[in-house]
Amino acid sequence: MLAAFTGTIRQVPPMHSALKKDGRALYDYARAGLEVEREAREVQIFELSCLNPSAEWSSDAIELRVTCSKGTYIRTLAEDIGEALGCGAHLTALRRVATGGFSIGDCITLEALEALPEEERLARLQPVDALLADHSRVTLASDDAARFLAGLRRRGAWPDAERVAVYGTTPRTLLGTAQIRAGELIARRLLNPPEIEQILQTPPRATLAA
Repeated sequence: MLAAFTGTIRQVPPMHSALKKDGRALYDYARAGLEVEREAREVQIFELSCLNPSAEWSSDAIELRVTCSKGTYIRTLAEDIGEALGCGAHLTALRRVATGGFSIGDCITLEALEALPEEERLARLQPVDALLADHSRVTLASDDAARFLAGLRRRGAWPDAERVAVYGTTPRTLLGTAQIRAGELIARRLLNPPEIEQILQTPPRATLAA
């Protein structure tokens, strides 16, 4: 049964979602007691497994682990599996255990973070580009970095790429994200340009040997 819901599947978004219909969020219609037509959307289910196989299909509740693409509605998945079984189903609990390159093992509560000494708190912080592990990387010299921060396109011998992390060289600093089309580096999101320009213009500190 679960194999039928693995791979590319189509889901009808639930009424209680933030998707918009005619400029209005679906949950607004739902709160007004209205139901509107929604188009089914394709999502990817990379892995779907039962964590309590002894209870599979023979218990009132089963526990599933899902690895899926962005935009997947897990509540809808549960309802669709119940409909395919002919008995109906709904979600009683949902826990996200990983997203992107981060897992629940990387998490810490605010209370636990506040209880740590300052040095240990700082050590738990991730660099900004930890979110960009799936991005290609481009490094720009100072002049091009300044122009990129001003929103100007830069040209270079780069292959086309949809997700690019862009860095300055002195010191190596994340400038923002971009895409590359036909050799043009096109800014998508920039970090605060004045602050980055200040970092780029600050001379590196000299290291003195005793």
